[in-house]
Amino acid sequence: MSQNGCDFNQIISKSFERTIGILFKPFSLKKWLFLLFIAWLAGALGSGGGCNMSGFKPEEKAEAYPVKEPQKIFQKDLEGITPPQADSISGDHDNTNNPVTDKEGTSSLSESPMPAETVEGTVTKSEGAFGLDRRSRWIFGVLGVLAVLLSLPIMLLFAWISARFRFIWYEAILHNDAAIIAPFEKYKHEGNSLFFGFLLCGVIWWGLFLSVGLWAYFSARLSGVFGSGFVWSVGLFFKLFGVPLLIAFFWMLAGLLVWFLIDHFLVPIMAFDRLRFRGGIARFLKIYKDHQKDFWLFVLLSMGLGILSGLLGFLLVMFIMLMVGLSGVILFGVLYLLVAVLLKLKVVFIILAVILGIPFFATVLLVLIGTALPFAVFYRNLSLYFISSLNCGYDILPLEDDRASEQAA
Repeated sequence: MSQNGCDFNQIISKSFERTIGILFKPFSLKKWLFLLFIAWLAGALGSGGGCNMSGFKPEEKAEAYPVKEPQKIFQKDLEGITPPQADSISGDHDNTNNPVTDKEGTSSLSESPMPAETVEGTVTKSEGAFGLDRRSRWIFGVLGVLAVLLSLPIMLLFAWISARFRFIWYEAILHNDAAIIAPFEKYKHEGNSLFFGFLLCGVIWWGLFLSVGLWAYFSARLSGVFGSGFVWSVGLFFKLFGVPLLIAFFWMLAGLLVWFLIDHFLVPIMAFDRLRFRGGIARFLKIYKDHQKDFWLFVLLSMGLGILSGLLGFLLVMFIMLMVGLSGVILFGVLYLLVAVLLKLKVVFIILAVILGIPFFATVLLVLIGTALPFAVFYRNLSLYFISSLNCGYDILPLEDDRASEQAA
C-alpha cells in the first residue's frame, strides 16, 4: 500500500486546468484537428454500441411457417374424385362413416398419393431454420467465411495503427504538441510490441468468449431448440443460457478492465521506461502490488467520472443539435423563400442547397465528433497525474510544480 494516499481532488483539478490550457490557451483549429485525428486512431475518443436481440415468440414462428390443416390437404387430393351418387350404392358398401371403397376393398384415399410438392406455406424437411435449403446454407456459409478472411487483414492493420498511435497520443498530451511523424518513429518498437500484446490478449479473450458461445449453442441444440414446434419459456431460457450469459458478462467486464489498465497505465509505463509489452506488464504489476488501494480507488473514480462525462456529453450533443437545427432552418428556409418561392427557381435552389449542404453537414459532423476531445484530453492528463502522485519513480506530470501550466502556455 502507498504510505501517503493520493489527493484525488488535486489530481482532478490539475487535469481540468491542463485540459483547458492545452485546448484553449491559445485556441488553434489546426491543433484541434490534429489532436482529434490522433485521439481517434488511438481509440481515446471512446466508442459505444449495443446489441439488440429481439426475443423469439412461438406465435411469430407460426406466422412465419404456417402449416396447413390436414383436412385442407385431403380436400386438395379429392378434388378430382366424384362423390358416389345415391343410386350407385350397392350392397358392397355399407352406410357408415368409413371411407369410400371399391369392390376389392381398397380405399380410394390410399390410392391418392401425397403431393410431391408441399402446399404453399409449409416447411419441407430439406429447409433449414430460416427456410433455406442445404445449397443456400452452404452459399451463405462460404460468403461469411470469405467476409471474415477479407476483413481480418483490415482489422489487423487498424489494430497495429492504434497501438502505434497510443504512444503518439501520450506524447501529444505530455508535451502539448500535436506532432505525428517524430513520435511515430520514436516509439516504433514499443508500439509494435504493444500490437503483439493486443493480439495475445485478443486471442485469449475471444477464445474463451467463443467457447462459452459454443457451449450455449450445443446445449440448445441438444435440447431441441432448433427443431420444429419448439416452444420457449422464461425458465427454459435461463436454464439453457443463464450460466453462459453470466460467464460472458463477467468476462466482458474483465476485458474492459484489462483494456482500461493498458490505456491508462501500461502505455505510459512502456513509453516512460522504453519497455516492451512483457517488461511493461512486469513493471505495472510491481507498482500495483505496492499501491493496490490507490489503483482501485482510481478505477472507481474513473467509473464515476465516466458516468458524469457521459451525461455532460449527451447534453452537449443535444444542445449542438438544437443549434444546428435552428441554423439549418434559418439558412435553408431563407434560401428557399428567396430562390424557390419569390424567384420561382426551384432547380437553382436545389443546386445551392447541395453546394451549401455538403460543407454544412460535414462541419456539423466534425463538431459532434470534436465534443469528445476535451474528455479524452482530461482522462489522459488524469492518469498521468495519478501515476506521478504514487511516488513510484514516474514523475511524468508532477503535482508539486507548475510545469503543466508552463507546457500548456
